[in-house]
Amino acid sequence: MTNTITYLFVTLTLWMLAPYGTAAEITVRSGEITKGKDGGDVVSETKVMSLTESLHYGWMAHTNDPRAKVTYTETLKLPATGYNYLGLAATPAKTEIVMTKELDVVNGFFGHKWKPSRDDPGGEYTIVVTVDGKVILDTKFSLMPP
Repeated sequence: MTNTITYLFVTLTLWMLAPYGTAAEITVRSGEITKGKDGGDVVSETKVMSLTESLHYGWMAHTNDPRAKVTYTETLKLPATGYNYLGLAATPAKTEIVMTKELDVVNGFFGHKWKPSRDDPGGEYTIVVTVDGKVILDTKFSLMPP
C-alpha cells in the first residue's frame, strides 16, 4: 500500500513539475469532415476528395496536452493549374497559402476545416501543419471535379 501511494505521489509530482506542453502526444486525421450523431465533427480519412461546395475537408487533431489553446501554422500548396468543379481550366492567384491561428482545445481536440470554392483548381494539394514548430501533419490529397 505504501509503495502504491509513494508511486502515485511521485508520478503526480513529476507531472505537475513537467514543463508546459512536455511530452504532448498529438494524433491527426485528415479528409472529409461531416457531423456526427452528437453534432461533433467526424473525419473520414481520404486522399481523394470531390470538388463539391457542399462538403467540408480538413484535419482534426487530438492531444493529451492540458492547455486550453494551441497555435498552429498551416501551409497549403495548391496545384499550379487544374480544373474547377465545372471542369473549366483554373489557375490560382497563389500557389501557397500560409496561415497561423490560435484555436481553443475542446476536450483535447482542435482542427481546421473548409469548403472548396468553385474557383479552386482540382489536382494535387500538399498540406503541412505545425504546432510549436513540430510537424503534426504532412500529407498530399487531391481535389477532383465531381
